[in-house]
Amino acid sequence: MNDYIHWKDFADASLVQMIRETTLRNRDAFVESTVTTDEADYRKSHVLWHFNYQDLYDRFTAHLKSFMPYFLADFPMLPDEPEVELQITVHADGDYFKRHTDNGCEQTNQRLVTFVYYYTLEDQQRFTDGELILETPKGIFTIPPKHNTIVLFPSSWWHEVRPVFIPSMAWEDSRMSVNGWFWHNDEATALDTSYCIPATTACTDKNA
Repeated sequence: MNDYIHWKDFADASLVQMIRETTLRNRDAFVESTVTTDEADYRKSHVLWHFNYQDLYDRFTAHLKSFMPYFLADFPMLPDEPEVELQITVHADGDYFKRHTDNGCEQTNQRLVTFVYYYTLEDQQRFTDGELILETPKGIFTIPPKHNTIVLFPSSWWHEVRPVFIPSMAWEDSRMSVNGWFWHNDEATALDTSYCIPATTACTDKNA
């Protein structure tokens, strides 16, 4: 069993193109991200929820679930047919997400495993930084947001997104991801449109 999964070349060319086209087509539908506690300056990015793109949701989740035998080996807490919550997230220049978990409150406590698929609108990456800092039982890992890679980890783990630097300042050059969560399939509730940061632990260090 691994601490987490980190794969290259997750999507084929046609799925990558579908993700890119969906992102561009829905540019004006992105909304400012939030956290459950409404704490100021804790998260900065924009998100697009999957009810804006049912066709991509169906295809992406089908592709994701085709790897369930591998996921179940590393994440035995998953049911065979989990519910999937999905969003597209864009981190523009200076955007970030401070240290948090993804299932630490009532609205999100049925999230089991977090997944983040990274992509760019062009083949050449035009931003720097924006790493995922992942705290695991075996140590802290820094994961670069490289195009067509995916990372999966338990939603209870602490993690953060470091600030993104985009020399061009162009939206099209942003750090982009299709990310979401596998839920319990027997207790999934209405989708929450924010991440959770427990009010008592939002700004503490890992030893608090």
